Amino acid sequence: MFDLIAIFPFNSLFRVFRILKIARLARLAKMSKAVKVVRFTSLSARGARGIEHLKEFVDTNGLKYMIFLALASIGGASIGMMYFEKMSFLDALWWSFVTATTVGYGDLSPVTTAGRVIAALLMIVGIGLISSLTSAITSFFMSKHGEKEAVHNDRIDMVMLLYNELSSKEKEEFKNQIMH
Repeated sequence: MFDLIAIFPFNSLFRVFRILKIARLARLAKMSKAVKVVRFTSLSARGARGIEHLKEFVDTNGLKYMIFLALASIGGASIGMMYFEKMSFLDALWWSFVTATTVGYGDLSPVTTAGRVIAALLMIVGIGLISSLTSAITSFFMSKHGEKEAVHNDRIDMVMLLYNELSSKEKEEFKNQIMH
């Protein structure tokens, strides 16, 4: 069929089909616009859920306080390094960030005693931040999967404990009430 169409000369007769092609493109553009609206709505709902999950994650195990402490320490260490080590602010900020994240490239390092004390304190804060982050990740995911099950099991245990305390006559009455 395609070979047959290919041998026809493309003259004004076949230009009519171009109009049909344009109409088809217009229809596709209209559908595309509708799909974009649906996608945008879906993406905004996902974004809102993502923000809620992020807030919940940052609240886990006091991670937000550790992040605040780390950022304040990085800022304070940067200012201290500018003063004691005579670094530019950008170099001091880079050094503080690299030290707090425990990467420690070694491209910049303190030589004064005050600079080394700042470095030691910043390393401890950085290790604490990484530990808190690891703890928050673990708690966040474990609470998502285990919390509902634990509540459910606690309820069953409580009911079974109370049921076992009933006399035989009370157990029969209980069964009759459940069945009706």
